[in-house]
Amino acid sequence: MRLVWIALVGTALAVGIAAQEKPQSATTVRLLDDAVADGRLTPSEAVIYKHQFLSGGTLPAYLQGNQAVKCGLPLMADVEHYAHEHPEAGLVLFPRALQSTYQHVFSTSRGLREFRIHYSTIGEDSVPSTDANGNSIPDWVEQTGVYLEQAYRLQVDTLGYLEPARFDAGGGFMDIYVADYNYYGGTSWPLGSPPEDSCYIEIDNDFAEGIFATHGYDALRVTCAHEFFHTIQITYVWRGGDPWYYELSSTWMEDVAHDDVNDYYQYIRTFFNSPSRSLFDTDGYEAAHWNLLVEKRIGRDAILQSWQNMATQLELMAIDNAIRSSSGSDYSLSSIMQQFALWNYFTGLRSDSIEFYPEGSAFPAVRLAINRPLSDTSLATSLDPLSARYYGSYVIDSTNLDVSFNSSSGEIGTYAIEFNRETGKRFFTYRPATSSFVVDLLAPGDSVVIVVINSSTSASASYSLALNTLDSAAAAPIGDFVVYPNPFDLTPEPPQEFVPLRVKFKLRDATAIEFDVFSSSGKHVLKRRISNVQVGNYNGGTDFSWDGRTASGERVASGVYIYRFKGRSFTRTGKIAIIR
Repeated sequence: MRLVWIALVGTALAVGIAAQEKPQSATTVRLLDDAVADGRLTPSEAVIYKHQFLSGGTLPAYLQGNQAVKCGLPLMADVEHYAHEHPEAGLVLFPRALQSTYQHVFSTSRGLREFRIHYSTIGEDSVPSTDANGNSIPDWVEQTGVYLEQAYRLQVDTLGYLEPARFDAGGGFMDIYVADYNYYGGTSWPLGSPPEDSCYIEIDNDFAEGIFATHGYDALRVTCAHEFFHTIQITYVWRGGDPWYYELSSTWMEDVAHDDVNDYYQYIRTFFNSPSRSLFDTDGYEAAHWNLLVEKRIGRDAILQSWQNMATQLELMAIDNAIRSSSGSDYSLSSIMQQFALWNYFTGLRSDSIEFYPEGSAFPAVRLAINRPLSDTSLATSLDPLSARYYGSYVIDSTNLDVSFNSSSGEIGTYAIEFNRETGKRFFTYRPATSSFVVDLLAPGDSVVIVVINSSTSASASYSLALNTLDSAAAAPIGDFVVYPNPFDLTPEPPQEFVPLRVKFKLRDATAIEFDVFSSSGKHVLKRRISNVQVGNYNGGTDFSWDGRTASGERVASGVYIYRFKGRSFTRTGKIAIIR
């Protein structure tokens, strides 16, 4: 029997509520949110049902989801907040009363540590009965201990996170409850108690097919990694009001610990279908790929630093300061947001595992606000902070495209992403809030996507966007000219990879090209001559890239350099800041 304590406040919640048709696939949390949105439940009533769900109670049929909830922690946050605001409700939470206990003990530099795993072999909470080694402990229970120990050794010993305070407060052990929860797992504690000292972990007893998208031992592995990281997070700080970064980071940690499982694929679909929502308005699970970008572009230490910062800083400030300190100020939260919007376009069939997400081919394609033949377009709207919107066009007739973008916010800008069908090459350039530019030499089969990005952490931004097609005869001899990256870093360290300086451009007329770089004193450090460059699109190939070395193979010193890029009917010059 389950030990259930249910407190209902106010009206009888199920009375007079007509069951409506449920979505074909939905979790209980989704059904509760929908019921609040359409007025069938008040927010307070929904919280009471969340408490009932966490307590193991049976909800009305119209709130019973047919998909498993990912994690109980956000529900716990809502219930804890409500209990604090309404002490008269008398809400409490108890762990399940289970039949048996298995002690998984292991040695660490801090002394012996123990996971006390509580489980049952009878009733609806029973674990799978397989016992391959015949020691009377179900394999499922033993493997739970193994996977939790792996999580400890990875997250604490290897990655350097704090050991959960629960071990010290609990005399070196942490309680784990394995039962029939209908959610993958949860991190919980007695209401009113300090969560860092009294938390325990809940894990589903079998991850049955049909309810869980990932099932069996794969689901057990990632759930142990996910929930154990929650116990670390609340050791740094517990802010229950909005646990999106807790869930984002724990879902990312699943991929760090068990890259082969990929349970997070099912959640990021929601994000890619609604990219114009603020990052901090997501549930966290759906935005786990944010940390995949941070990890690849800057390194895992930036994520560790963000949690160290969280003890004294709010989420966005903690993330921003961690990115700045870990990247040597080459990046910030705003600039990573710009990268995030770009990376989110290059998924699915457009993926590039070298430059963008390593597993991007398995990600869904981002939803385009517009996707139609290229034509004159004018619009004015606004965009939430830390979000992006994608306007796609495909080319029917050869043309040039004049793009005019205006916004009063300095933290909003655009990426123009062009795909050339003939060469299979892509081009992308970021431009700031107010800009006017031409994407030229567009041919049938090409496509152009304008990505509008609001990298502000707090404010929505209004903008206007106008697209106008131009006579192709008006095109300049060279277009889309960009020298990048700038600043040019000659000293990347793992896990960053060295990126050469590249010249991206589109050539209308065949010509010889001279590519020169001079020091600030006028000394020639690069002198390259390329004859007979044909009409086409170039994105920093061998002739149009530079590794920062002189002709004798020596790396140039840090400082400001001048480049000159010259053809028969054009010359482009500019400055390059080189970092060593």
